[in-house]
Amino acid sequence: MAQLVLADGALPVLRAATLEADVVALRRICHEIGFLYLELDAEDWECCCAAAAASRRFFARDAATKAAIGYERSPAFRGYMRLGVENTAGVVDRREQVEFGREDGVAVEGPARRLLGPNQWPDDAFEGAAARWLEVMARASAALTSALSLALGLDRCALHQHILGPKPHWQAKVARYPAGNGQGVGAHTDSGWLTLLWQDGPGLEAMIGGRWTPVPPRDGCVVVNLGEMLQLASGGYFLATPHRVASPPRDRLSLPYFCNPSLDAVVAAATDARELDWARPRPDDVAATDSHGAGRNKLHDAYGINAFKSLARSHPAVFARHHPDLVVLPDGTVVEKCWGTLGC
Repeated sequence: MAQLVLADGALPVLRAATLEADVVALRRICHEIGFLYLELDAEDWECCCAAAAASRRFFARDAATKAAIGYERSPAFRGYMRLGVENTAGVVDRREQVEFGREDGVAVEGPARRLLGPNQWPDDAFEGAAARWLEVMARASAALTSALSLALGLDRCALHQHILGPKPHWQAKVARYPAGNGQGVGAHTDSGWLTLLWQDGPGLEAMIGGRWTPVPPRDGCVVVNLGEMLQLASGGYFLATPHRVASPPRDRLSLPYFCNPSLDAVVAAATDARELDWARPRPDDVAATDSHGAGRNKLHDAYGINAFKSLARSHPAVFARHHPDLVVLPDGTVVEKCWGTLGC
């Protein structure tokens, strides 16, 4: 692979079925750009498309029906989110969505335990289609994680055992972006491990080589980008790449799946990044990104806190309603109000 990003902005494509044979290419992609297309087999692709069709049917329903599963009642930020309730770095995002996640998890203390809770499904047909899509994404994430272990010179099970843990805390959503102008979702980095995204229209952009690069849909492929926990685990060698969604020229549907560590995981570097070959300058601080502006996005090595930080910032009304004892500081640190530190 002499060139990672082609002249027309196209990103590299790897096949899910041959990831471990392509670890050299995967290493370079994740080190230099942090974004790629992953080609699925036909059956798995059809599962994604079926979940998308169920999502379109849900978003076509009336406002009252959608509000019946409103996330306002969920301390774990689960359920339907109407237009205008989410923000990125204080600017309102323009999308509606249904968010769900793992219901059973590890025992964990502190704010992270509040991310466990029941999902709110629109109906059995939606839940069934989503379950098949989630299974496909879980398998693809596991294959990627094994290949990433090999790409770092580790045993293929190393990242599963030492980072993701026995019960990875997956999250997912289905989202509709109405046509228009403005911000679909503002620039950010994902708080977890890996994101796998199905999409049906333009709008997604990634910061690659110092410029915003379109990442359009590609038939048969999901988009993969790396999260903040993978950046920490690789000692900064792999990139949690900032990305955003502009309001599209026509309605856009997206299905992002977030593969995350267990809520109780504390992520440390799994390898000595100084011994790896660097094609870009080593960062001064691997435990931060500039996604919310310089000094405003601390990466917590405790994954549960890092995930809670992201949801609390994006959904301030629900955060205030269900978690009035907590506050998120400007750098992303989560503290209790009574003493100003966790555990008071």
